[in-house]
Amino acid sequence: MTASPEKTILVCRCATHGLLARQELQTVLSSVEEQDSYTLEAIDDLCGMTVTDKVQLENLLAQEQVEIVACYPRAVKSMFEQADVEVDWAQTPIHNLRQQSGCEVNAALGVPSVPASEAPTSVASPEWRPWFPVLDLERCTHCRQCLSFCLFDVYRTDDDGCVTVENPQNCKDSCPACARVCPEVAIIFPKAADRPINGDEIQDELLEREKARITLEQSGGKNLYQVLSDRKKATRSLLKPSVRRKIQE
Repeated sequence: MTASPEKTILVCRCATHGLLARQELQTVLSSVEEQDSYTLEAIDDLCGMTVTDKVQLENLLAQEQVEIVACYPRAVKSMFEQADVEVDWAQTPIHNLRQQSGCEVNAALGVPSVPASEAPTSVASPEWRPWFPVLDLERCTHCRQCLSFCLFDVYRTDDDGCVTVENPQNCKDSCPACARVCPEVAIIFPKAADRPINGDEIQDELLEREKARITLEQSGGKNLYQVLSDRKKATRSLLKPSVRRKIQE
């Protein structure tokens, strides 16, 4: 009788943006594949899965023991919360392959490292390259500055007046502008390069640096939010009445 796998290792390949070092990623994939007691679940893009295939993600996380290999834990946890995917984080470790080497991640998983096999062929380009804001609800005060700032109708408010990311697929690829004007540094773009926007833990120095940048931009002689509001109104005035009504609903 074959024993059931003891643990499921869910690995994000970040295939659409390629932010994980290819050799380090392949070291983890090859090493986990060698373990009979582990089940490897390699996902092309974990960010995209929270939006387009939530049911499959929940099924993967329903296994008894799951560990996640992806990016910054703050980004992953906030992203799952935003998608209403319930996870017992005390029992579900996250390993950050953007900061750790493949061998370091393997050691944390309890997996002996083996030489990386040849990297798999790149996946076909998807219709949507997942790039969207994730709210850190432990920091967000629902001030709505992001809602006023965004030109792409990504944000909405719920019945309680709280800001939500309603249309993630509307977000402009590689644009983290709303995160830079958030006074609480509560907006994460998991695929961003800059800290702490990418979900890295916030240090006091980084927080003050972000706030200082906002202050500098706002004191440049123009009210940044008024300019953006005017731009948004001008853009919507060009739309057909039926489209404008849909956006306003």
